[in-house]
Amino acid sequence: MSIKTLIKTSVVLLTAGMCLYSTGTSAFAVGDISFLRAADTIGAGNGITAANDEKAQKYADIPVYSFIAVDISPDADTSIDYSEWWYSEWEDCHYLSLPSTADRTHLRIDCFADGNITLDGEMIKTGEYTDILSKADEFQIEVNGEDCGKLKVMQSDRGCIFIDTEVTTFEQLDANRFLTMSGEAVMIDADGNTVYNGDIEKISAHGNSSWDYSKKKPYNIKLPQKADLFGMGKAKKWGLISNYLDHSMLRNKLTEEMCKAAGMEYTMDSVFIDLYTNGSYRGTYQLSEKVQIQKNRVNITDLEEETEELNASELKNIRGRPWVRTVLMITLKTAINATLYQMTRRISQAVILCSSCSGTDTV
Repeated sequence: MSIKTLIKTSVVLLTAGMCLYSTGTSAFAVGDISFLRAADTIGAGNGITAANDEKAQKYADIPVYSFIAVDISPDADTSIDYSEWWYSEWEDCHYLSLPSTADRTHLRIDCFADGNITLDGEMIKTGEYTDILSKADEFQIEVNGEDCGKLKVMQSDRGCIFIDTEVTTFEQLDANRFLTMSGEAVMIDADGNTVYNGDIEKISAHGNSSWDYSKKKPYNIKLPQKADLFGMGKAKKWGLISNYLDHSMLRNKLTEEMCKAAGMEYTMDSVFIDLYTNGSYRGTYQLSEKVQIQKNRVNITDLEEETEELNASELKNIRGRPWVRTVLMITLKTAINATLYQMTRRISQAVILCSSCSGTDTV
């Protein structure tokens, strides 16, 4: 072994030791940051905090039992492109979240209430198409003349994923991480092009601490066949990262981009999308490649069989085999890449934490 190789190996081992030592230090190094979003303030200075008392949540229960926008991706051949409004305890109002593909001049509204629903005085007829949602982003809701608060309409500018399940619901999976379920999905990019339209073989929980401490749960999905999602290459397995504990939602993506800029091989790719499950808007997620040995992912030799053969052989029988050196070099290269990735991720976390000291995080 040359001196140059010894020096490189020493540097890698020293770096790995530093990374292992630093794992004992919390990524949240500045102040006491709670894992509970309900304890945090959104937009400090704007006076928007969680409405915990009954008086503040005046419009939590109104005589409207459902309000659903249907056919919100008109160019997609699907019936699962719909979105139901949701109540915000932070602002004591209702929100309707729409994807970039929604034509607000021609949306069907399905609603059910104890009387006639009006938005800014204009009656909504259930099951009929209307252009009312194109006239403003905020509406006054009334049922038979009774004040029912505000409706705020938000429309995204990114791609979206609609998932529909029949037997098991996402609420059941959120309550029991050991459940798995299947369903169907439609994935559409920001320009309205259908990226995927078909079944999902398996939906399961993703992560450990990111699952336990998050109200917004992350998921794994497995497709029946390999598919190229949003230009990231064909594969079956994908991750839906919630980034709940990262108020900026940028740490993972920033780390990936830094690794690509540094020329690191096998850096996973990802895109931000809006997730809708059974008509419920779940928020912005990061659709990410899974780390796995595969042509479009980590394109290396699968060492499982070689490792089993090595473990089953006597040391004297494997000395001198030409492929042993190759196996060891691939293993070392993979370890170096993993170490550099962890270092880059911690640097990106430090950058974001430092920048947060000069301003207020936005959720």
